[in-house]
Amino acid sequence: MKGEKVRIIIIYILIFVIVALVSYLIYTIMSSQPVKKEPVSEKEDQSNEISEKCTFDMTLAEYGEIINGNKSKICGGMNKINITDIMLNQQNLNVMIVYMNGKIDQTDRDTGIYIDGDLAARYAANNYINSMGIFDNKLFIYAHNDEELNVMAYNSAGSKVYDLAQTLSSARITDQVLADLAKNHEGLKIIVDPTNIDQNTVQFAANEFTFATNSGLDCTTGMYSGSIYKVAFTGEEFAAPQFINFVNCPAPQ
Repeated sequence: MKGEKVRIIIIYILIFVIVALVSYLIYTIMSSQPVKKEPVSEKEDQSNEISEKCTFDMTLAEYGEIINGNKSKICGGMNKINITDIMLNQQNLNVMIVYMNGKIDQTDRDTGIYIDGDLAARYAANNYINSMGIFDNKLFIYAHNDEELNVMAYNSAGSKVYDLAQTLSSARITDQVLADLAKNHEGLKIIVDPTNIDQNTVQFAANEFTFATNSGLDCTTGMYSGSIYKVAFTGEEFAAPQFINFVNCPAPQ
């Protein structure tokens, strides 16, 4: 009888040891499994990473071909373009464009022109054009879409020295042509700002650039559609926009 009790006790001890070993084995296996990370969505990955095959070194002239319609040298979707030949004060300016070969909207946070790693002009895509040129030892960026525009200038240190939109916001220039037209067209904006400048009239020269306003109304021969303004600059000094002429409505074709 006593031997039977001993056997029962030994069986219980063995069962306890087996359960303990199995529990320890399960714990060890579970602890060694890596934590499963949430996968990054394809949209986020495409937005934040640009592949090496879509990264290009280009001259300013080659980039000009891209924004003027020749997209054969870049990828569809996101591209990184390093501009290699921008020299100011005999120093190379580090300019990079994140360019979407497609359309974007104002929720875009990535595309644009970067100078020394800092965002200089938001947006760069087929429907947000950022063209560049060097005048009077400064880099000018002409940024525009279908609704508005801006002209910015940067010096050799990568610092912004001019911003047309900010200048117009402070100056609050009343356009005489638009003011006269507004007498018979309620709601017509008469203060010069980036929304009533004709994008096709922005022209750059050695020490000045010009632009013209446009009412957007039907144009009658013998009337005016807007006014022409000039911004002169020397070094980092920019004059206020100066009226220089009226824009005549063209004769009918």
